[in-house]
Amino acid sequence: MPIPSPIDLEKLLRFFQGVYAHALALQDLIQTQDDRQYVDVRGKYDSQAEREFALFYLALNDREAFAVAVKAFLEAHQEPGKIQ
Repeated sequence: MPIPSPIDLEKLLRFFQGVYAHALALQDLIQTQDDRQYVDVRGKYDSQAEREFALFYLALNDREAFAVAVKAFLEAHQEPGKIQ
């Protein structure tokens, strides 16, 4: 059995960030059913996905900063069993 090649985690995260932005853009277009085009809304969701995935990139490069960011997030959302 061949040994699998190592995964470039940053490339994998960038791929999923793009998939996420794509899904957000499609969801927006389906829900609003207006005359906007995909290319018109995709940029907005590229930016949103980049902000939301920043935490994952932080985890790749600086585990201590990642732990601090997660702790701050959890403290900001302290209602038990409900993270929004």
